[in-house]
Amino acid sequence: MLATAAVDDRLPESDLARLSQWLADHTGLNFPHRRFDELERRVRVAAGELGYLDYRAYVKVLLQKDERAREFAATVCHFTVGETYFFRERAAFDALERQVLPAIIDQCEHLGRQLRIWSAACSTGEEPYSVAILLNQILGAGTQWRTTFLASDIDARKLEIARVGIYRHWSFRGLLEPRHQRYFESLADGRFRVRPEIQKQVSFVPINLARDMYPSLNNSTNALNLVLCRNALMYFRPEQARRVVERLWRCLLPGGWLIVGAVEAAAELFGDFEPVRFEGITVYRKPVSGVLKTTFPAQSVEVSRTRPDTLAERTAVSPEEAGSGGRIAMQEIESPRGGKSPATKATAIGNEGGQHAATEAALKALYEQGRYPEVAESALKLIEQHQNPAVMNVLARALANQGRLADALEWSAKAVQADELDAQHHYLLALVHQELGQLEEAISSLRKALYLDPKFVLAHVALGGIYRRRSAQSASRRAYRAALRLLNRSTPDEQLPGADGLTVDRLKEILKLLLKS
Repeated sequence: MLATAAVDDRLPESDLARLSQWLADHTGLNFPHRRFDELERRVRVAAGELGYLDYRAYVKVLLQKDERAREFAATVCHFTVGETYFFRERAAFDALERQVLPAIIDQCEHLGRQLRIWSAACSTGEEPYSVAILLNQILGAGTQWRTTFLASDIDARKLEIARVGIYRHWSFRGLLEPRHQRYFESLADGRFRVRPEIQKQVSFVPINLARDMYPSLNNSTNALNLVLCRNALMYFRPEQARRVVERLWRCLLPGGWLIVGAVEAAAELFGDFEPVRFEGITVYRKPVSGVLKTTFPAQSVEVSRTRPDTLAERTAVSPEEAGSGGRIAMQEIESPRGGKSPATKATAIGNEGGQHAATEAALKALYEQGRYPEVAESALKLIEQHQNPAVMNVLARALANQGRLADALEWSAKAVQADELDAQHHYLLALVHQELGQLEEAISSLRKALYLDPKFVLAHVALGGIYRRRSAQSASRRAYRAALRLLNRSTPDEQLPGADGLTVDRLKEILKLLLKS
């Protein structure tokens, strides 16, 4: 049997400090000086699991690598908290069932019946399945609603358990009510499996709240109605928790809801939200209106082709496949913070001599700050002056992140029409089609993107995801493996174009997990 280091063979405090900082940077987890003994105990166990004879060597390797290493996966497993069960914290689920979900459904009833939820620290899956059960009971069977339910965690092992959906009695200590029990089937060994009609509603993906990008069309963390991030923020350093909350704010639509753990409901952390108090719990709502108002009038811009040799001519694509047109109606919407943003000078969108001065780079900077209404307003003005397909692309993304998918479809289609030989525009059009549940159209656009650029990694990944949703596992695996082969030829730390900061190695890790499952 492999042995670990002797108990008295401790790490120098300087190494523990470096390890603490590494964990904070890569996972958001907070291990201050007073918890160094616990930090050392946990890292010893992780080292032994991987077969290290000397856990100090394990720490040395860990500090030289980032989250792409196998050491990272083992470390996360031992440092994240897996305490969860069905309908945990009853007050939260009572509020969801009686107030929050009905309010969301009422709001979305008139907006295309599209409902989007994210369980942002789902652990082994009991939380998202519990919410899916409530939603199923409220909406009823055979509903015409289009629901996107994303569940994520940093720990790949916990996600595997969630995907399988098989649980022991210990996961039901929340005293499951008889009306909920019909959503599980008993197994011969005494365990219980989530029934397929609930299991298929939830998509499990690895997302690191401290490192990965959100909101993003690439991982469906945009335009959300509800985010659950319970009992995760309490383990972060204060500055990291503030950054996470700010990004979750951007993920939500106006009127969207954020539910956190009862011990995390600190007023100073959620100052941009409206606190809503129900019996036994306080939840947070993104304001429906705010101080920022878009004033640029609605426009409909005719787009001309920029190249005579078009993709439609080379592949006989019908005009209908390019999407339909429409009108953009700018809406009043709030800014992330009241008053002026400190980044205003850096983005340099303003007035010079009475003329609106904006650049494509400044537009993208606004987008990265999550100021989507300002992006839409400025982009429309730019397009009026010059029909730039790159600006149309940014505009479409900003509209999608506001939940305005019909408008996003219009502008992503216009970007394609303006430059049909740019694979990025076809890829964006595919993402919007996918958001609208138009999977055939999404597949068509992705195939066009890959015809133009066979090495377009994100297009392969998106195609694999659609096939996975359709249970076409062989086709899904082919697409994922094609993406992996391309990634293996790239620099590990390279950021992929159009991937919102996703690196080559991070995507490789995600794909390997998807292929394994």
